[in-house]
Amino acid sequence: MLSNADQVLTVDQVRALLGPPPLMLGESEEEYWKWWMAVVEPGKPKSFRAWLEVDELAYKEREQRGLRRYRPALVKKAWISVLTSLLDPVHSGAPLKVAEDYFGSDAKKQKAARETVRKYGITEEQIVAEALAKRGDEMLILDRMDSNRANASRHLRKAIDRRAENGKIPPEQTGDQALGVQDLGNREADSG
Repeated sequence: MLSNADQVLTVDQVRALLGPPPLMLGESEEEYWKWWMAVVEPGKPKSFRAWLEVDELAYKEREQRGLRRYRPALVKKAWISVLTSLLDPVHSGAPLKVAEDYFGSDAKKQKAARETVRKYGITEEQIVAEALAKRGDEMLILDRMDSNRANASRHLRKAIDRRAENGKIPPEQTGDQALGVQDLGNREADSG
C-alpha cells in the first residue's frame, strides 16, 4: 500500500483526473494543455493538493488573458452601431451602409465611406470613445472579473511558493488525506 507521502502522480494521471479543459468558443485543447504545462512545470507538484493548486492557477491565468482579449472585441462590436448613430442626424443617405463599409474589407467601399465620415468631421477617436461609453457597463464587468482572477492567481502563487519554500509539508497540513490521494494509489495497485 502506498502512503500519501509516497504517492507521486504523473502529468498524465493528473490530466485524466481533471478531465477535459474548460474551453471557450474557438480555443484549442492542445493550446490549453501547452499553457497548463508551462504553469505546472516550474511548480513540480508532488501532492494532489499541489496539483489542484497549480491547475487552478493555470486556469485562472489563462482565463484572465482571455478576458483581456475580449475587451477589444466587445468595443469593436459597437463600432458600427456607434458610427451609424453619429451619421444618422447629418447624413441623408443610408448611415448603416456607410458604417458597414467603413469597417468592411472592401478597400474601394471603405475608402468612399471614410471620405463620407471625414466630410462630417467624425474621427476614429470619437467612434472609439462612443463605443467605449456604450459598452461601459460590460467593460466594468470584465475589469472586475480580470481583477478577481489576478487576486486569486496572486494568492495561489503565494501558496505554491510557500509550499516550495517549506519543502515537504505533512499530508495532514495539505488536505491530501481528505481528498483521497492515498485511496488513488490503492486503486492503481488493485487494478495493476
